Amino acid sequence: MRVTDKKSARRSAPPKRLMTQKEYAQHRGVSPAYISKLVRDGRIVLDTTGRVQRSKADAILGRPGEPHQRQPRAAAPAPVSRFRESGATTLTAARARKALVDAKVAELDAEERASNLLPRSEVIEAQRRQNANVRTRLRRLPRQLAPMLAPITSPAEIERLILEAVDRELAEMAIDPLSIPPESVPEQIASQGAA
Repeated sequence: MRVTDKKSARRSAPPKRLMTQKEYAQHRGVSPAYISKLVRDGRIVLDTTGRVQRSKADAILGRPGEPHQRQPRAAAPAPVSRFRESGATTLTAARARKALVDAKVAELDAEERASNLLPRSEVIEAQRRQNANVRTRLRRLPRQLAPMLAPITSPAEIERLILEAVDRELAEMAIDPLSIPPESVPEQIASQGAA
């Protein structure tokens, strides 16, 4: 009869091919948490029953008792701010944009003070008055020219007199676009027509 103790029975028993993570941790001499981490990282692959295949895991990690050579970790990607992903800007970028806007406003204020710029409302009012002046001047022409043009029978002469009157009005508006002249146009035309 042969007497064996547990240690000799373990030495003589064939090694297990499949082990739980806890058993494999004991086999490697490491903590079960470390084996769980290796499984999560994909360095140790479990079979369909959730057990570690000892031979494959040992081939990857090296034999038990040998110094474990860690594989170099891949460089972790730079952390991405959740604010950038959402389209929000960083405080530095917002400050830079604010400084740029403040500089533009200061430049516009300086030019306005130097009389290079006018307030928008003043420009709009001046343009409205100018348009009204053009309209008034052009609507006066038929009334002013009608008495002079009635006796003329030549279309070329009528066209010439009308063009002269329009050109004179445009020239006066170019000098001072906002002023409306007195009703002196018929006398000027009459004096030119007689000449």
